[in-house]
Amino acid sequence: IAPPAQAEGRVLAPGGAGTMGTTDISNMTPREAADRRYTRVSEASEAGDSGQVTFFGPMTLQAYAQVNPLDADARLHIGMVHLAMGNAAGAAAQADSIVRQSRTHLFGPLLKVRVAEARNNATALRQAYQTLLANWTAERAKNLPEYTQHDAMLNELHTAAQGSSSR
Repeated sequence: IAPPAQAEGRVLAPGGAGTMGTTDISNMTPREAADRRYTRVSEASEAGDSGQVTFFGPMTLQAYAQVNPLDADARLHIGMVHLAMGNAAGAAAQADSIVRQSRTHLFGPLLKVRVAEARNNATALRQAYQTLLANWTAERAKNLPEYTQHDAMLNELHTAAQGSSSR
């Protein structure tokens, strides 16, 4: 499954917004349908369309509730949808779940950075950046598909973490 990196939203990651057309998801797997809804929310977030985020966000979370098991990529999507909807606690819970699954996976600190930013928590932000930098080389060497799919978001975060550590 290839999440649409080109359609990640403003809260989710830099990138251009795609179209907001309707897609028939009835013939998709639960994961494909959930990822498609994630795309819709991320595009709406990128466009600053809070109405669509508010409308499609809960549907997206409900779609991911039908996916089992949830991998780090799905948990990242869920966390980012929570952030787009203004629910930092929901995103923090997903970050914690990612860390429980793999303490070195980069999506854990990625979400923790976004939560710290949302909460304006400088201490948590520094800690998340440090964790990201500590695990960066070994994790990127794994060439995980989800890292490739979210490459722009990860690289942006890595650059910010490096800038933060040099201050």
